[in-house]
Amino acid sequence: MALTADTLRFLAGLERNNTRDWFEPRKDEYIRFVRNPMLELVAALNGHVSRFAPGYVTLPEKAIFRIYRDTRFSKDKRPYKTNAGALFWHRAVPKNSGAAFYVSVSAREAMIAGGLYRPGAAETLAIRKHIAERHGELRALLRARGLRGRFGDLQGDSLARAPKGFAPEHPAIDLLRRRDWVLWVTEAPQTCLDAKFPKRVADGFRLLAPLVAFLNEPLIAQATRPRDPLAARVRSGRS
Repeated sequence: MALTADTLRFLAGLERNNTRDWFEPRKDEYIRFVRNPMLELVAALNGHVSRFAPGYVTLPEKAIFRIYRDTRFSKDKRPYKTNAGALFWHRAVPKNSGAAFYVSVSAREAMIAGGLYRPGAAETLAIRKHIAERHGELRALLRARGLRGRFGDLQGDSLARAPKGFAPEHPAIDLLRRRDWVLWVTEAPQTCLDAKFPKRVADGFRLLAPLVAFLNEPLIAQATRPRDPLAARVRSGRS
């Protein structure tokens, strides 16, 4: 079952009535009109992704984000997300730790994105070191005509000053100050109703693939590096 007008209708209703009293009696509609079509979208996208980024093929059930919001540390206590999103991450890097591809649908917009959004401290340092050494390569990737024409410039947040350990006069300080290295484009929500939407998303992912691969290089290298058994024993206090 493809994404339909009922998908957008449900998400619009959830945005207007973001309460358990509204959602729970309509949970079957959520599964029918939102979750199941998103699972099919992910499966279709996996077919495309397998051709140009096979390491990012993701099980549909794992790719889909839960509809429930984590409100424990948020002032916003609305219980549900009003968009349906899916993430495609590299199998060597834990989810939400590395660069990935992302697609989202809501009653307001359809989004196609890729890159690294708000990584942890260790991942951020690894990425900055990687960029410091190979910033020319990154700039060339970002200048690629197809990518820049569709996604524009890097988006997200940056630090006001040079991060610790990096000289303010570094030629790539604008890239090193970033907290996010991500590109995205938003389109009218009705875009997702087109039968060609999976192909449109996949074409965006294909353009983003070199950037995603570049950002993940140091993280994949760390994740796949053989462990030193002696070092592990020392850390654990054994000898």
